[in-house]
Amino acid sequence: MKLPKITIEHLWIILIIGTVFGYVCTVPVDEIDFWHYLKAGEFMMTSHKFIDKDIFSFTMLNQSYVNFHWASQVIYYLLYSAGGLYLIEFIHALIITASFILLFFLAKERTENIRIASASLFITFMLSATNFSLRPQSFSILFFVLTMYLLHKRILWAIPLLILIWTNVHAAFLLGLILILIEWVCSIKNIKSIFNSPFLYTLITSFLTTLLNPSGIGLYKSVFAVESVSRKVSYITEWETPSIHDTTGLLFYAALILLFVLLNISKAKLNRKDLLTFLIFSFLALSCLRSVVWWALIMTPVFAEVLGKVFKKGGLPNSGTSLPFVNFIIVLVFTLYLTGCIPWLKVNNPFLPASKRLLINDDTPLEIANFIKENHKIKNIFNDYSWGSYFIWALRNDQKVFYDPRCAIFPQKVISDYLLITGGDYSWESLLKYYRVDALALSKNEQNELILLVKASADWKKVYEDKLGIVFLKQTKRIG
Repeated sequence: MKLPKITIEHLWIILIIGTVFGYVCTVPVDEIDFWHYLKAGEFMMTSHKFIDKDIFSFTMLNQSYVNFHWASQVIYYLLYSAGGLYLIEFIHALIITASFILLFFLAKERTENIRIASASLFITFMLSATNFSLRPQSFSILFFVLTMYLLHKRILWAIPLLILIWTNVHAAFLLGLILILIEWVCSIKNIKSIFNSPFLYTLITSFLTTLLNPSGIGLYKSVFAVESVSRKVSYITEWETPSIHDTTGLLFYAALILLFVLLNISKAKLNRKDLLTFLIFSFLALSCLRSVVWWALIMTPVFAEVLGKVFKKGGLPNSGTSLPFVNFIIVLVFTLYLTGCIPWLKVNNPFLPASKRLLINDDTPLEIANFIKENHKIKNIFNDYSWGSYFIWALRNDQKVFYDPRCAIFPQKVISDYLLITGGDYSWESLLKYYRVDALALSKNEQNELILLVKASADWKKVYEDKLGIVFLKQTKRIG
């Protein structure tokens, strides 16, 4: 039997793409960004009703809002029904991996060297790895790269169809319109070409398809509100500006410096399209941490081209087929390792760190939710913000949360009152009474000051405690 001929170049790209897949497979589902989507999908599929009013919190109960992630919610529940959380995590890993494979082909077309294309892909992976948690944004990562690819290949007819799906899956569809806009602007050579450009008609058609959603033009108002509201909530770090004290922020600034250094060494100049792309997406990345991933994705081909010019000046690394048997063994061992990382197998994989074998993040309040669910006295729960999503999924339908990660749908008063109560403001008891809270589910890490105040109050009784938090129940005052 003849072994496959695996060169060093093959090894580079296999290791990079495989690392992406293995890494995403071993990221546990966190407690913040996934569970309320799954619950919403379950509700819509079992009740056959579209969610456009809040049914999960008591502070916003029956208030209208724009549900712009509805298709993601349905997809998650369908996958969950077919194969549970294991299947969802596996498909999630495939989506991110497919995005990086497409990126590799885009990078490869900017440089003839596979190693350099792989190196630019690794830079992207380092910058974007913190954005690979399970949430609808993963669909946007794929659609963003797909839009890049379709624009590069000039397959313009498919882009409006892609934007239509994207619009109903995740709010980042606006980035797709930005990519088309950049192509249109850069295609303009004279006044006549302004209206003759096929990119203009692609842009117009794509915009019109974004209106084909349950909320119509109202979707745009809601999408823009997400950023304005989220920025007011300072403890949501991904909406803050990148900082050197944050790993992703530090890597972003390092990548910026690296790009400028490479441009200086190679004496290369960005063309008009690359320059406009760099300016727009650098502005977005500098404005908030969560936009660094888009900068990393869009700049991958640019890094590949500039790296190629740098190494061309000093001589490109030699290609070759040296030690093909060793290459084959490396790929075989790596494939076996990746197989052990898939969700169904990783939970019993002794070669993975304990934290990577988890299916669900160990900060998720599993036992606290179980206790609250079994206590039929509890209806309105003041909860730690980060636990709200899991509570929505795990609790009974008649049990509602105070606040949860769907922060954009909540009025500023609810957000402000949440912060006052959590911070142990003098008004915390009166605010809880105002909202008719009958139970507190408090995090030991995030709400320790409030826990101390509640313990000192005769109006609340501790009924449950574990390593993550404490549950207090409102005491019923007796007369006479």
